[in-house]
Amino acid sequence: MVASFRSGWPHKGQQSLAYAFFKPTERDGNTVAGEPFKHGTNGAPLLASTPAWLECKLADSVERGDHSVFVAEVVDAGLNREVEGRTDEATLWLKELGEKTYYGG
Repeated sequence: MVASFRSGWPHKGQQSLAYAFFKPTERDGNTVAGEPFKHGTNGAPLLASTPAWLECKLADSVERGDHSVFVAEVVDAGLNREVEGRTDEATLWLKELGEKTYYGG
């Protein structure tokens, strides 16, 4: 099974980017949910506005109940820009999106 996907994580100050991906998104040219992207090694869209990214290849999928767990192999990773200070302090956490923001997935 070969599939590819990307991951970019928002940093502090990128609340609008996080909210853009809390709902179904659409691609329009070289943007997805209005965010510009570049193509990764295996064609996955890599968001240009995130500080860092991972590109993965799907290795397995485990189905349990109404959820799936995806096991992936990282095939590439990089930085769009240097992160100042400690990366764990630069990460935008779900709890910082407000008291009434919950992820139910």
